[in-house]
Amino acid sequence: MGNRTSTLWLLLLLAIVAGLQQGCSAPNKVAHPQGIVVSPNDSREYRHLRLTNNMDVLLISDPSSDKAAASLDVYVGSYQNPQDRAGLVHFLEHMLFLGTEKYPEPGEYQSFISEHGGSHNAGTGLENTNYFFDIDAAHLEPALDRFAQFFSAPNFDAKYVDRERNAVESEYRLKLRDDGRRGQDVLQEQVNPQHPLSKFTVGNLDTLADFDGRPLRPELLAIYQKYYSANIMKLVVLGNQSLDRLQAMVEPRFGPVVNNQVVVDAPAAPLFAADQLPMQLHIVPLQNSRSLSLNFPLPKMSPHWQKKPANYLAALLGHEGEGSLLEALKVRGWAEGLSAGTGLEDRGGALFYVDISLTPAGLAHQAEIVEMFFATVALIAQQGINKWRYREIAQLSEIAFQFQEKQNPMGYVSMLASKMQLYPVQDVLHANYVMNEFDAELLSSVAARLTPDNMLLSLTAPEVKTDKTSLMYQTPYAVAKIADADLAKWRSPGKFDDLTLPKANPYIPNDLSLLARKKNLQAPQLILDSKQVTAWHFPDTRFGVPKAHIIASLQTPGIDSPEAFAALELYLAYVNDQLSAAVYPAREAGLSFSLQPSERGIAIVVGGYSDKQAVLLGDILNALLNPDWDSARFERIQQTLARDMSNFAQQYPFRQVVASFNAVIKGQWTPLQKVDGVEQLSLSELKLFAGKLLESLELEVLISGNHDQASAMQLLSRLSSWTELQQTSVPQSVAKLAIGEQRVQVPVDHSDAALMLYLQGRDDSLTERAHMLLIGEMLASPFYTSLRTEKQLGYVVSAFASNHLRVPGLAMIVQSPSVDQATIKTEMTGFLAAFKDQVATLTDADLKRYKVSVLSGLEERPKNLGELNGRFMESLGLGYSAFDFRQQLSQEIASVTLESLSNAYDAVTTDQLRGLVVETVDADKASALVDLRRLGTVYGYEFR
Repeated sequence: MGNRTSTLWLLLLLAIVAGLQQGCSAPNKVAHPQGIVVSPNDSREYRHLRLTNNMDVLLISDPSSDKAAASLDVYVGSYQNPQDRAGLVHFLEHMLFLGTEKYPEPGEYQSFISEHGGSHNAGTGLENTNYFFDIDAAHLEPALDRFAQFFSAPNFDAKYVDRERNAVESEYRLKLRDDGRRGQDVLQEQVNPQHPLSKFTVGNLDTLADFDGRPLRPELLAIYQKYYSANIMKLVVLGNQSLDRLQAMVEPRFGPVVNNQVVVDAPAAPLFAADQLPMQLHIVPLQNSRSLSLNFPLPKMSPHWQKKPANYLAALLGHEGEGSLLEALKVRGWAEGLSAGTGLEDRGGALFYVDISLTPAGLAHQAEIVEMFFATVALIAQQGINKWRYREIAQLSEIAFQFQEKQNPMGYVSMLASKMQLYPVQDVLHANYVMNEFDAELLSSVAARLTPDNMLLSLTAPEVKTDKTSLMYQTPYAVAKIADADLAKWRSPGKFDDLTLPKANPYIPNDLSLLARKKNLQAPQLILDSKQVTAWHFPDTRFGVPKAHIIASLQTPGIDSPEAFAALELYLAYVNDQLSAAVYPAREAGLSFSLQPSERGIAIVVGGYSDKQAVLLGDILNALLNPDWDSARFERIQQTLARDMSNFAQQYPFRQVVASFNAVIKGQWTPLQKVDGVEQLSLSELKLFAGKLLESLELEVLISGNHDQASAMQLLSRLSSWTELQQTSVPQSVAKLAIGEQRVQVPVDHSDAALMLYLQGRDDSLTERAHMLLIGEMLASPFYTSLRTEKQLGYVVSAFASNHLRVPGLAMIVQSPSVDQATIKTEMTGFLAAFKDQVATLTDADLKRYKVSVLSGLEERPKNLGELNGRFMESLGLGYSAFDFRQQLSQEIASVTLESLSNAYDAVTTDQLRGLVVETVDADKASALVDLRRLGTVYGYEFR
């Protein structure tokens, strides 16, 4: 048997959906001694503490976890900005990272976390500021020691107060051309000016300046002393130590946080004044996009968290299956997507939204679309408030909670810390899943608020007329009166025969039993190896869930041009759209699927509960083989895909730089390179392309999780008999850069400058990959501290190992609003030259620390089935059919010496430098991206 590669692993993170996002009703739960309700599948131990300063703490002991994590949530956010100090709470969040009394160096916390296998961040919301980190489990205590100082003894060094304003300014300017921020800016100007949502949240150099007689630093100290009080802080700490040991770590470090007994009141004013609604906004976006947003203020929904009336209504309004509002709009050619939910909820109220993505044709039918929406609301009010529907959603939520899988520790603790602000601590783990009481009166009362007279209608499109410009993001907009005739029609909408409520879900799993686990099985076993088909099977239920993944790669030649790849994307987008309504109930029932183009063909992933995966797989294969070709659907999908590709020109400059790098180094074409191929394709040409595509396919499959061998062979038979399969050759390659430095320029319409410097390794060996991973680990924190914190070049600053297929390398990226590309490049080069001395003086202890950090990520045990399969696909994608890529790489990292590391650094950064600079230029300086693989030598791979 020969080795084969696959690009499946590249799509796995996009493809595998973890399962249901709804919650669980009460029956299937386990209560800990303190009354904390946990999933039956959760073996971790929990303990709630209330410290003497009134800080609530949740401790989580997980002996199996390789990573520890902590999060502290302060129940204060941008709402608490002083009226004339916009962004001050956000700026405060930045400042806490820049030195404390015990650890005064501004980069010390970041370096410690990074050098011990961890990561960190923080975020300022409207009412919450959340700080979080993860780290190798053995280093939790010293990390907590540093973390706790943020909340008891920060320095607020005057030097960094002055400098960090520039970082906030960079963050603000980064998103000046972000249509989401621009639309939010318009909304904030329209809400009740007495409501805190009307305040600018981010801050910039103007709002954070030293005003006459009012320097910034004293006001920064004042807001910290006022609001950073232990009684509105929630702390969650997860480690592999015992609960007693975790408690001993936490109490002496967080007990000193001051309790000012602060009380943060709910907003006194309503979100909209009594005479403001109904209201209509017209907004001009930068992207070529059109959307209709219907927003309805509601009372606070959190008191009804056990009944979830807004969630219930959102599930019906946001349904995408047959008979849904979205399906009816798609059939008319008016809409492309729809979502619904509670987008904003604060201490005072909530804002329910329905967002509809419009086609150009739909823009002309805005009034009719709104009428159809209100007809759907009326249908729900009349026929949709049913106990059986409520119980069905509750049942799916219950199953999701019962078979809950572990997630990333840092994300888990951050989520729990914020939820502790909202729910009783004993319910915080399952609050999102609870739907334990059908209350028809409550559901009807919430639905009754979705009326034309209680509506903010926002229409965003390039064609709308405007007469105003928002202050902070310079967004053109207008406030328009809704015509009386439209309001009258919407209050009494007509009946639409194609609008129906969802039927009972046929995909709810019946069999949730688990396979007997084969404890000796370490890697997938080959169950078929022929010229046309290679298949592996891994029956495993170590995570205690009746879930599985069917991961299939249909490999085909002939997609090695941007035009051909664009045709593949259009074909799969068409099939996905055809499937969307029919299989939407499957998604609701915890099944998931992805049908995406890959570098070598088509990638199919079916995930979720194993019970009815075969049915879903059959639906996907039938749609691929027999598309229901329709010219109206084709035109709508073609327009949508082409527009989305064209809109890539409005992405952040650093993202355009990265995409351009991937295009020139390994032929992953940018959306802008593919858009012409989409626009120029006719329906007849697409039919011909699809037919030829399916004539030359080779199949590679992994079936993993809760499928026994008999079930796996049935699935494999379905896949392999679906169409004629044949042996194909689909090689992959990465450009092998010549000694020296090459330059690629990317035209971008943005005032910021962005530059990426890529340094390719000396060869494509595992030894060189080990060196690049260690050097990337060493560079990350000091590069950030130097170029962002000290020199304030910009908000986006990063250095990391950059590996492509088997080719290792290093990359540095900076996006700056204050300096040009030449200055960025000079600073990068200067940093690398100066860092050479640090590499030369590394000690054995230093090297060991970096090795442990890198290995902690490589050897971390997977927490769920998705992560486990990601490891398998990673090995296959790099040609390791024994699924031992990480084991072999770990051995190479352990073998690195001080001398070999120093030699690698000198060679890659100076002596044998093979560099590629990708930088932005003005949009009018257009130049074509050149695939460097076609101009020189390559690293080529075809693992067979």
